[in-house]
Amino acid sequence: MQLGFRRVGQPCRLAALTRMERDIAGHLMQLGLLMPFSATDAGELYFCPTRLAASLCGGFKQGAVAANADIAGGHIIVETNYRVYAYTSSPVQVAILELFCRSDCVLPNLFVGTLTRESVLSAVGAGIAADEIVSYLQVRACRAGAAGCARTRGAHMRMRTTCAQLWG
Repeated sequence: MQLGFRRVGQPCRLAALTRMERDIAGHLMQLGLLMPFSATDAGELYFCPTRLAASLCGGFKQGAVAANADIAGGHIIVETNYRVYAYTSSPVQVAILELFCRSDCVLPNLFVGTLTRESVLSAVGAGIAADEIVSYLQVRACRAGAAGCARTRGAHMRMRTTCAQLWG
């Protein structure tokens, strides 16, 4: 069931679960961790996690992500293999990243994606300039991670910038 990986309000069919998971889901519904509802046309039973479930799973640590981003000067890490990690629980930040990144995994407080040629070209086709993508990532780059590799940081950022501009 992987409750900690689901977003608040994200529906899941109860029939898609195993018998044991359905039994556990019933107990979680009684505790208020899952909200049951049924589709009106088919009568299928669905459930979605509540805010309480997200809070207990660590998805809503009040201000922790924002505080870490303010202290570090950013919340995004871009690896040299174009893997993007964004420490955020904001759906707006996730939506912005999904404009130019392929979304690989979205957890309650972490977005993992990849800058691919296709995703960047799609963003450029939608009117987003490659320079804007690079600027967005540079402004929100996690300073703590970059400080650990100060010797090579400039070379990696130049390489990422050049590739993004070539793709764009």
